[in-house]
Amino acid sequence: MTAVTLLQLRYFIRVCACGGFTQAARELRVSQPSVSEAVRSLEDEFGMELLERNSRGVVPTADGEAFRREAERLVEEAEAFERRMLALAGTARTPRLGVPPMLETLVFPSLLASYRRLYPSCSIEAVENGTVTNLEMVRRGLLEAAVASSADGAPPEGCGVLELCRTRLALYLPSRHPLARRESASLAEGAELPLIMLASDTFLSRFVEERCAASGTEPRVIMRTNQLEAIRRMIEEGTAAAFLYEGVLPPSEKIRCLPVRGLPPVSTLLVWKRSGRLTASLRGLLRAAAEAFPDSREAAPLSQKSHNEMIQ
Repeated sequence: MTAVTLLQLRYFIRVCACGGFTQAARELRVSQPSVSEAVRSLEDEFGMELLERNSRGVVPTADGEAFRREAERLVEEAEAFERRMLALAGTARTPRLGVPPMLETLVFPSLLASYRRLYPSCSIEAVENGTVTNLEMVRRGLLEAAVASSADGAPPEGCGVLELCRTRLALYLPSRHPLARRESASLAEGAELPLIMLASDTFLSRFVEERCAASGTEPRVIMRTNQLEAIRRMIEEGTAAAFLYEGVLPPSEKIRCLPVRGLPPVSTLLVWKRSGRLTASLRGLLRAAAEAFPDSREAAPLSQKSHNEMIQ
């Protein structure tokens, strides 16, 4: 008897839920032949027809419906078992996660909430640095993983990447400034204002400075700080403006947030060192990230073994 895998059962369950192979493959982010082969293997293994076609796609047969119920029960039990074992492993090792200042506001609360739901007895040690520093610490093995920004979503060399979401650059400026009456601003228009920039090891500072240099402009930086509250107060007081991600600062009558024209969206990534077997604490982070950000996707291929570990 050939071993039946949880992956095959998950594929079959998703086909039943979607009513077809194409949509199931799209939601699973795998090829349609992979899904078809998984279902065919299950039918061959147990000698029964699990699905039948109709005008709208596929539906379970009577045997297939019974199989689906048992498969869902088995997968739920396996996931509960895995959560318990990861929680046990996690109590011995708290994952160290690098988090840049702005992404700590945008994505970390959702990630932490998801992690705590899955592993209520575990915690995460957040290490606050810019993306550049965090990525170097991941490569050196000083961090389990890091939340990072990227202009193209491409993985750093030797790293695995899960793209969590995308956001856009915005210009935050005092609402009484004449430019605040616009619907958007260009990078050059923002660069002419007195600016508060994040620390030089942050992705955002390098992104803005490189884009300005490419267009022949130079930002008027009067101060650098990673303290978002200090940035907010100085904008409200009319001292300066700032390039930040949309949604970083709370709405305020004294601050106007303008989209910056002509710039691509920025990817927010979860990055880890791709070497050997995924640790229990890293697998827990990946599962929590996938649940917190349902539209997340791998931006770099893992080895087949590591890929299966992550999604099982």
